[in-house]
Amino acid sequence: MSHRKFFRLILALYFALALFYSASIPLGEAPDEAPHFSVMVYIVRNVNLPGAEEHEAFQPPLYYILGATLASLFDLSRFAIIANSDYDISDPSAPKNLLLHTSDELFPFAGWAKAWWLVRFLSMACGAVTLWAIYHLGLLLYPNDPTVGLGAAAITALTGGFLFISSVANNDNLASALSAVALLLAGFGFSRKVKRPRRFAFCLGLLWGLGILSKVSLLALGLPLALLALKLALDSGQRTVLKLALYFSLLASGMLLTAGWWFIRNIIIYGDALGWKLVLQTNALRTSPLNWGDLVWLAKGLYRSWWLAWIGVSLPNWLYWLLGLIPALAVLGWIKGKPLGLQPAYWLVMAIYAAGVIVGLLKWTATVLGTDQARLLYPALPAISLFVAAGLRQWGKGLLSAVAFSLGFLALLYPWLFIRPVHAPPPYIPAPEDALPIAKFGESIALQSIEIGPGPWFPGGVGEIKLVWRTFSPPREHYWLYMRLVDESGREVWHKDGSPTAGRDTTDRWPGQAIIPSQHRIRIPESIAPGRYKLLIGFHRFGKWEWLPALRGDKFEGDLLEAGEIIISASSP
Repeated sequence: MSHRKFFRLILALYFALALFYSASIPLGEAPDEAPHFSVMVYIVRNVNLPGAEEHEAFQPPLYYILGATLASLFDLSRFAIIANSDYDISDPSAPKNLLLHTSDELFPFAGWAKAWWLVRFLSMACGAVTLWAIYHLGLLLYPNDPTVGLGAAAITALTGGFLFISSVANNDNLASALSAVALLLAGFGFSRKVKRPRRFAFCLGLLWGLGILSKVSLLALGLPLALLALKLALDSGQRTVLKLALYFSLLASGMLLTAGWWFIRNIIIYGDALGWKLVLQTNALRTSPLNWGDLVWLAKGLYRSWWLAWIGVSLPNWLYWLLGLIPALAVLGWIKGKPLGLQPAYWLVMAIYAAGVIVGLLKWTATVLGTDQARLLYPALPAISLFVAAGLRQWGKGLLSAVAFSLGFLALLYPWLFIRPVHAPPPYIPAPEDALPIAKFGESIALQSIEIGPGPWFPGGVGEIKLVWRTFSPPREHYWLYMRLVDESGREVWHKDGSPTAGRDTTDRWPGQAIIPSQHRIRIPESIAPGRYKLLIGFHRFGKWEWLPALRGDKFEGDLLEAGEIIISASSP
């Protein structure tokens, strides 16, 4: 089989896995995905770029404009981001889905969900472009050994972290694609004498500008492009300094032609070309200088998320250690041999660019929090992937093939073992016909049983309440459970409003004739006084205080049902 057919096979495998990953990740449950899509909805609704009211508004707008163009094809009127009030990153037993997911996200999908899926397909296409560029850059560096380009593309395509990000709405996908194509074209410029260097420089500048419009970190492309301008000037053989100035001016002109309007807009609105004022307004800022502990935290996060890591999604530690053999063997391969290919100078160019991306990430980390994500290194993905593949190639084709096969096998397992379980709903157990519920809420929902944890319950403590629901027919509407504690005088001292299954799903997805268990963790306020308190529960429509009637047998209890009593002790045992 030819190497081109092998690459097409890698690409087909990538698309199949990316679709599987996307189907395994609920909408909005990936790094910053919800605010990314929210910006697109804003653009559709307002025909303008957002300000500080949108978290991702500080980002360059190209990905969002493309996504908004696709989203505008659908009805977005029902779009809503519903935060999961039961999410708690510090509690291992709490759900790790950031959002609540309604039946709008089930087939045949609401208009906004169709739009979101289409934006995800845009991301997958960007990932394919990245792989294409990596493969062709490998052929450029190693024309007599296509194994390196194939290996680099396969390793990238089958890495869990790349598949995770490529399958969701995220501007890093467009940035990595444009960066990879720019590096490929620059590689052509370094490897041969360009026939029309002025046109080539200007067009590459246009591409550079598009890259900056997708991610500010692509300003670092100026480093390899400046070296390219020097190479073009040297190729001219005359007036090298003037030619250098000319070619870099053409690069800069092309960049400004595509990205200049955004710089001007930022200067007018925020006072500087990159809109730094907006960056500071929309991000959680670091309040102290970077130290060694911060750098260790950053390195650990980058490494783990490179293979696969996100909120609630984590591989076993032994597997992270085992995967570390891949870069280790690659480094040893470079020490063992001299895998520079036919364009050794271009390795230096890519190394300079990768260093620029890393320096930019360090500066970003010194400014804001939450930067320990490998996707922020994706502009340098071609250099990293080719470095690994070239190093592994020094040990023979067998090792490179074994690594690619192993990563593909793991990539197939990750959604089943580490992604889908995080977002799985509670079990829907067939309801026995003879079991009578404690109470009913409306016609569809009933409380089958309740178990209040033995405690001790005390101010500042956390107690557990197990609620088992029953459905008689599918509710088909999104109801929230309202829980409150009242003292003996009827005064409310605590309440909670959210999913009846403690953040695991929503009622409009419940089937009929099912038993649905749930476990709620109750954080008792520090200020609560010891004593006896009644637990009241009730159901209301999401976003409205329209209550389902609570019935105990034939007796109407009102909007809220008295479900039990909790005794608060004076202090912790």
